[in-house]
Amino acid sequence: MRGPLTLLALSTALWVAAFVSFTLGLPLAGTWSFSLYHLYGLAVFGGWLCGNLLVRRLGHSRLTWRPLVLYLFGPPGALFLLYSLAAAELHEAAPLAPVFAFGAYAVLFFVPLSFRR
Repeated sequence: MRGPLTLLALSTALWVAAFVSFTLGLPLAGTWSFSLYHLYGLAVFGGWLCGNLLVRRLGHSRLTWRPLVLYLFGPPGALFLLYSLAAAELHEAAPLAPVFAFGAYAVLFFVPLSFRR
């Protein structure tokens, strides 16, 4: 039971930090230098990992909406927070990058679920 609560707490903290950065204009831009390649790579790896963790957690039980929502929408908060840490030039060049990163995350998240019996 501690695993999902830990994931929920961490995801909530990441989403709050990303929301504050985007809406209130917290000056985080340019704090960390990375490219879109790193963002998408992390999204793909995170989707694959969280999808496999959900399959492992469920075992042979039925899939319900609560763990699905937690594992699908929780960890991408890190992607949005990382995007807010990128340089301002990256924000201007690719404003929809976190949305596309979430798409990559979601596709790789559902791959292990599709192979589940």
